[in-house]
Amino acid sequence: MRQVMLLALLGLGVPTAALATSVDFSFSSGSFMGGTITNAFRPTFRLTLVGSTDTIGLDTDSLARDSMCFTGFTCYSFSDGSVTVKDHAGDTVFEDSLTSGAIIRGPRNATFLIALLAPKAGLVNMGTANFSFTFSGPRLTSGNATVMGTVIPEPSTLGMLGTGLIGLAGMRRRRLELGIEVQI
Repeated sequence: MRQVMLLALLGLGVPTAALATSVDFSFSSGSFMGGTITNAFRPTFRLTLVGSTDTIGLDTDSLARDSMCFTGFTCYSFSDGSVTVKDHAGDTVFEDSLTSGAIIRGPRNATFLIALLAPKAGLVNMGTANFSFTFSGPRLTSGNATVMGTVIPEPSTLGMLGTGLIGLAGMRRRRLELGIEVQI
């Protein structure tokens, strides 16, 4: 009975350790230091937001202007792009592709409703990049950004764990059938 309980506890605890690490870089207007917008919303869009610890850059492919939008705003969509996060030393700590996104632009501010991150090598299954900012010409006067990847289990690790647990259970059953005493 003791062996069964140990296997059950192991089975509950190990999958938690097999989860991939989440990616979450964010700063709000409280830590916002500066930034720029280039390409002026046409034909593509480039944004750099500088915070006290991270710099988040966003590049899109061609923007498509949407006909349906809120009064006084302009809406754009895009189907490709990239997002990059650099630390205070300028080293890239995260980089991923965007599969889609949308921008709502007002006279002096803009918001990314959502930009979806592409799947990336066992780290991000699907994630989001959210931006909102106020600007005066090409200069950003305030802004916030969050880039977050979804925590996903690593399938190979969970597969190996399951195979090992099945093997242990099979060994235990065989020893019991043969009448061999198991000591731990």
